[in-house]
Amino acid sequence: MVPTGHPKGLALAAALLGLLLLPSCRTQEPTAEVLPSLLQPPIPEADPGSTHVSFVAEEGLFFRNASGSTVVIPPNSLVDAYGLPVKGPVTASYRELPDAVSIFLAGIPMEYQDGHFTTAGSFELRAFQLGQELDLLPGQGAFVRMASWQAGDDYDFFLLDEQQRGWQQIGTRPAELNLERKRLRDKIARMEPELKFPLDRQYMAFNYEAILDIYYNDDLRKVDHSDVQAKMKAYGLGWTEAEIHQRIEFRGREIHAALMVWKNLDRKQFPAWTKNLYGRVTKLHGNTYRYLVATRDSTQQFSVRLEAIMPLQELFAFSPEKWKNNYEAVMRKIEEERERMQMMAEVYRTYEVDAFGLYNWDKLMKEEERVILAADFRFPVEVNERLTELTAVLLTGDNRSVISYPQYTWDGIALIPDDNARFFVLLPGGLVALYPAESFRQIDFAALKKMESPSQTFPMDVIGQPIRTAADFRALLDIPSI
Repeated sequence: MVPTGHPKGLALAAALLGLLLLPSCRTQEPTAEVLPSLLQPPIPEADPGSTHVSFVAEEGLFFRNASGSTVVIPPNSLVDAYGLPVKGPVTASYRELPDAVSIFLAGIPMEYQDGHFTTAGSFELRAFQLGQELDLLPGQGAFVRMASWQAGDDYDFFLLDEQQRGWQQIGTRPAELNLERKRLRDKIARMEPELKFPLDRQYMAFNYEAILDIYYNDDLRKVDHSDVQAKMKAYGLGWTEAEIHQRIEFRGREIHAALMVWKNLDRKQFPAWTKNLYGRVTKLHGNTYRYLVATRDSTQQFSVRLEAIMPLQELFAFSPEKWKNNYEAVMRKIEEERERMQMMAEVYRTYEVDAFGLYNWDKLMKEEERVILAADFRFPVEVNERLTELTAVLLTGDNRSVISYPQYTWDGIALIPDDNARFFVLLPGGLVALYPAESFRQIDFAALKKMESPSQTFPMDVIGQPIRTAADFRALLDIPSI
């Protein structure tokens, strides 16, 4: 046994004391005050979910989601709540909130200073190990290249600061054009058929005799006028009684102007007096011409812009049914490509963040045209106002902003003209009361501005079925998901 006064005994005692104290230091809780979350989802079941990705902390993470957004967490960049480096398996949690509806369902506040945000999209990025939230090592940053469906470089970057209880402006960056979407848009433009089929009365030939000549290949011995005219109706082709005896150049060869399909660009009806009168076309540019016809004494003139579309022979080469089937097949393919393009972001917005949390690309709404008015929201169901503090929510027509009006503010709310805006109120039991866009656009803002004490009644329609999912909520508002 080593005496306690011996130098070796003192060293041993100190070592034991250190071992006893070490666990105490490691288990001490962080001193930061834990505050209630600023995110308060109004319909918990409809709160937009996150994507969870597992990775190894020492290796870092490169993640790309379906929208094209990318997230990069560098290797060895994570620390725990005590600031100690994290090793081994961890999980990243990432979600995007691309529009005002998803931001509302996530319970994210959209007020900033004395105004309201209009958003180009939000994202939330966090990391966990064994259920404990992690931080980024000081001096390290995570890169987020977020898909955004709103173009423009006038959006700033904000962090929702839970400790400061509000938004903190971080900076700004120019948006990056999504070249893949642009390429697809250009492809769709090239796919667009030259003619919508059947044609409308804007498309015409110059005279009926020319149609007969082409239709019967100059053999007019067995003309069936009812058959020809039925086919013309099926093609959608009209004709005029005016005449032309002139050749034009079309696709590198000369063609008689009377044997062409023309588009009446001015949508002018040919006057009756032009029957059997010969006019002339003068080229303006490309395949666009001006046709001019006059009476023999020049007392009357008629002028119209026409575009040469195709020779009549090409139109008659296929039956109306085949034209229609081909057109519909092309349009179905175009619609598929358009749907695919709608899933692609207009731009990307990139920023390096030095902390996990919720971020937003925003700018302040323009509210110069607002009217302060007393709002009277009326519901066809009984609402116990003692037990329920109602909030009217305005969703702007562009689905970029939501403005909340608690019941105690209804005697003086600020309202902005917006043809496609709508009000909704969440009621007990999962019901929603709606003042639709059709009703909102009927509000006479010009009259309200002239009133000394403007007021407006909002009769609300209550949807019978409780709202349980984000899809239900979007269907109610007629707002598709992005």
